[in-house]
Amino acid sequence: MALQIRHPKDFYAGVIFIVVGVAALLIGRDYSLGTTTRMGPGYFPALLGALLTLLGLIISLRSLIFDGPAVGQIGFRPLVLILASMLAFAGLLEPAGLVIATAALIAIGCLGSVESRARCDHSQHRFNRSRPRFIRLRPRPADENLAWILTWICSLISVSVSPLH
Repeated sequence: MALQIRHPKDFYAGVIFIVVGVAALLIGRDYSLGTTTRMGPGYFPALLGALLTLLGLIISLRSLIFDGPAVGQIGFRPLVLILASMLAFAGLLEPAGLVIATAALIAIGCLGSVESRARCDHSQHRFNRSRPRFIRLRPRPADENLAWILTWICSLISVSVSPLH
């Protein structure tokens, strides 16, 4: 009787959890654990690694029992743009400051979002159906715009008010 993976998404998520948990255990093995009342520097990584490994095992075993959807196609554009946004943040933080680095992080990261991509407007090319044109972005709802603006205002206030050292 061969084991069959019935929920591939959960299976691969569990494998990733197991790999990260075991890596945390291996990296933190040289640190002293200490005791429960007086924890050492290795206590938290060991506990977190063990819990993550256990969670990965539970999720992976559960994927053998319950049915679920298959793993979809990997979106390389969002993956590359999110990574680029983090690298831009790290590169701009020291020379340009927190506000500019955060703005770059958000601006580049939003380009990887499915919601911010250009949508095809089929109504503009009734006579030329062979080539659709991408001419407009889907607008955000008003509530989302307001929340985004308020978040920026609060972050600018907190950066300007908080001490640097």
